[in-house]
Amino acid sequence: MGHLRLTGEQSYGLGVNSGEIALASAPNGQLRLDYYPPGDAHAAAHLLRGRDEVVDAIELLLIRLFEDLDRPPPEATSVDADASRPRLREGDGVRVRLNHRNRTPHAGTITKTLWHHKHACWLYWIEEAGRPVKKRYLFEDLEVARADPCSRRRKFY
Repeated sequence: MGHLRLTGEQSYGLGVNSGEIALASAPNGQLRLDYYPPGDAHAAAHLLRGRDEVVDAIELLLIRLFEDLDRPPPEATSVDADASRPRLREGDGVRVRLNHRNRTPHAGTITKTLWHHKHACWLYWIEEAGRPVKKRYLFEDLEVARADPCSRRRKFY
């Protein structure tokens, strides 16, 4: 029979799987069924069963795989976890790092910082060209930008 692999297209970044069902033939006419849910390698399931049981299990796992893919990715955690002070301060020039959570480039200054008790990290809001950016950012989403020395305005690049 060989191997069969069903995977989700959604990816959460490096080192985080997007959900997968793997099927392979095993000794004694049985089939090996492996299920890796999206974003959680520790919740993997491995079954060694007969053909009819595997067909029933695949049906249930496909339903679960599609349900898991509809869930949002796990909330990001931050290394900026010192509640006494944020790593970035209001007025600092920053640029948004583009990644799976941030697809729109922005550059400006930090206008607000807030300690998030539930996630134990600092959140940042920025202003770009005098207008606030509605999204909040983690420390990892931002990088310090250098001010343009030739400009009287505070432009960042």
